[in-house]
Amino acid sequence: MDVGNIASSGWSFFCNTLVISKTKSTDFLLRFETTRLSSQSQDTVSLSALSYEQRLNELRKLHKNTDYNSMTEKDISLLIRKRFMNAFPNFGAMAGGFYNCAGESSIYTKVLDEYNQQFVEAKGERVSEYPSASDKEGRKEWKRYTYGYEGLSDSEIMEKLNEKYNTGTLADRCGMLWEMINLDLDGGGGWDAIRQIQNEMVKRTEGQYGSLHRDNPIRINAMIGVGENTTINWTQLIQNCYEDRKDNWTYKSEALKQQILMELGDNLNQLLDRLGLSQANFS
Repeated sequence: MDVGNIASSGWSFFCNTLVISKTKSTDFLLRFETTRLSSQSQDTVSLSALSYEQRLNELRKLHKNTDYNSMTEKDISLLIRKRFMNAFPNFGAMAGGFYNCAGESSIYTKVLDEYNQQFVEAKGERVSEYPSASDKEGRKEWKRYTYGYEGLSDSEIMEKLNEKYNTGTLADRCGMLWEMINLDLDGGGGWDAIRQIQNEMVKRTEGQYGSLHRDNPIRINAMIGVGENTTINWTQLIQNCYEDRKDNWTYKSEALKQQILMELGDNLNQLLDRLGLSQANFS
């Protein structure tokens, strides 16, 4: 892998108050809408009996029957995001690229496309209220409000994230990293750790099935299964990330390699610090 050809990847999603919408819907929709006004611990409606397509259909009905006219952009974004997070507990992993192996026509891509489309439709022609790049504090407040962490300190948010993503699976790690990145809490090492999650999925799948074409359904299903069921602690994941970059990437020069590894080590140690873990001695 030539580092010169690697481009940073990222996903940017508008996420922004709970305003009671006017709906004429089924009992399911009414139950769903009522639930989002409950406390965090009770804020997920069980949709396990519904397929992903059925969940999307229910979300489309909610969207169609919601009056967004009196809502701000922040209100709209938080409401839509909260609905999708409730309907799909693995939404953070989807947004973080965990399911990219399934391809652009997968149900996971459809979920993300629907999410973005609903926001565009709800926002309509109104001018964006998102703070400018120079207003760092305004952006920070916006993100925390729209992710449901308004008024919380960094440590309080991290506590909430640890409660939310508590299984230790690669999928949960990805979802938590995605939120940390969007909340500027990853210390700069978030995307590198997400890349390593994808590496772990590939390596563990190939260890069981050998090298298969990336579009092979066996490979795709195996990778998703590995990611959703394999647990790994943060320290090991981050150490693996550094070791993979050091041992398996090619660089144009030794000086460039050392520079990149030094920057990577700094970012990963900041990530470990945000996670409340001891820093590593990368070498």
